Amino acid sequence: MDHRTYSGRIDYLTNGTAEAGREWFSVTVQPDGARTLRAICEMEEPKLMRDVTYSLDSLWRPQDCFVRLMKGGRFMGSAWFRFTDDA
Repeated sequence: MDHRTYSGRIDYLTNGTAEAGREWFSVTVQPDGARTLRAICEMEEPKLMRDVTYSLDSLWRPQDCFVRLMKGGRFMGSAWFRFTDDA
C-alpha cells in the first residue's frame, strides 16, 4: 500500500507540571494527499473520553467526521458530520 501513517501523543498539563489528560492520535495520508485523523482523548476531570475520526481531502477540505463522547464511563452522545461543496 502506498499510504503513510504517523502518530503521537499530546499530554495536557495543569500548572505546567501535573498531567490532566492525554491524547493519542494517528494520521493516515493517502498518495493523493487526502488524510484521516484518528484520536482518543482522556481528561482526568471530569473523567471524559472522546473518540474522533476526521477525514480531509487533498486540499485539506473536511469530508466527514465522527465524534463519540463518554463521561465517567457512560455514553454521553455522538455526532456524524458530512461535508460537501454546498453543505
